[in-house]
Amino acid sequence: MLERGRITDKLVKISLEDLERLFAVDQVGYEKVMKVIRELCDPEEIYLQRHDSNSPYKNAGLSPFHPLGMLYLVRKFRDLGLEKANVFKKMDYDVRDTPNLLVSTGESFYQPKVGYWKLLVKPKKDLKIEYPCEARWEDGNIVIIDEDGFEKVLAGTR
Repeated sequence: MLERGRITDKLVKISLEDLERLFAVDQVGYEKVMKVIRELCDPEEIYLQRHDSNSPYKNAGLSPFHPLGMLYLVRKFRDLGLEKANVFKKMDYDVRDTPNLLVSTGESFYQPKVGYWKLLVKPKKDLKIEYPCEARWEDGNIVIIDEDGFEKVLAGTR
């Protein structure tokens, strides 16, 4: 499976079906992750990256300059308890025909004789983003009102 979609020795493009087969073999607790991937991710843009200091994608952190779909996907993975989920940026530009930004679930899994791999995905193009807060356009700015967060902040100051 890993040889079929090989881009480099450290990056493999994998189908959703092959990913499900990999997880079915030995990965406990990945059904929730697979549910998010099926619902929110582009099935044509799923990658496995080998753990290595010279991997093509590196952690880019979270930034307001990243596409909203990427940040939303990170939030969905973190809501599942995958606290290491983050946006990754392509640092090896010799790798062609892959997105510049991907989202890592932050979790690694082991494949015998191959080693540890990170799962990198891209959000669907038509991803419907739902946040539990109000947002509106006001005087050329986006205004977001998170009433739950606001209440928590106020409760902490009392």
